[in-house]
Amino acid sequence: MIKAVIIDDEPQARIVLKALLKEYIKGLKIVGEAASAKTGIKIIKENQVDLVFLDIEMPRMDGFGMLRQFDNINFDIVFTTAYSNYAINAIKFSALDYLLKPIDPDELKIAVERCKQRVNSKKAQAEGIYFLPDDFTNLQHQNSKIALPTTKGFRIIQVSDLFYCEAARNYTTFFLEDGQQIVVGRNLKYFNEKLAPFGFFRIHESYLINLSQLKNYEKGRGGQVTLINDVVLDVSRNRKSELLKLMSL
Repeated sequence: MIKAVIIDDEPQARIVLKALLKEYIKGLKIVGEAASAKTGIKIIKENQVDLVFLDIEMPRMDGFGMLRQFDNINFDIVFTTAYSNYAINAIKFSALDYLLKPIDPDELKIAVERCKQRVNSKKAQAEGIYFLPDDFTNLQHQNSKIALPTTKGFRIIQVSDLFYCEAARNYTTFFLEDGQQIVVGRNLKYFNEKLAPFGFFRIHESYLINLSQLKNYEKGRGGQVTLINDVVLDVSRNRKSELLKLMSL
């Protein structure tokens, strides 16, 4: 269950958001709401909050000012505002999402979905079950397993079933052998560090591939690789030479 707080100085905005959450979102509990940043800070500190829906323009202290009061922001933030010109500042606070009023229900669902995945990811890390190695001395066999957090819990997959990963801001999409895609609330750098010992290589800022799934390489400025599922991915120039060394070319 995701624990959320709504902070907005407009009573009607809070009412509308609560109604949307009640109608469209499952597995979320509103543990408090506030009409000011000061009250919002108090509620957040008194509760183990997962998600904060935060307005930006508020009297006395705006949403950004409120966040600066925290030494450590250990909750996700979804900004809810009528103004689009604050998006750059929102990025500085690693906001989970930036929703413009009137809030679109589909965008709201996506934002909460991301939060659920991040919460599950944190739980997995705390419980030490991200990686469950069997015997990875022979990377070709790739008997190791990885647990990927989902909204319902975890999906444990064989590393050998993973074709490649694609970066999308602070999220990583896993492309599996069965055609499924799993989006996880961690950046690609994190998974690059975790998966490198299992025979994975980052060919591009956006791509991390399973070398055992590599079919061919086509020369070029950086070149392109084709995986055994016929997916073609670009290789960046600064990673080309290292890839060729790994391929013994």
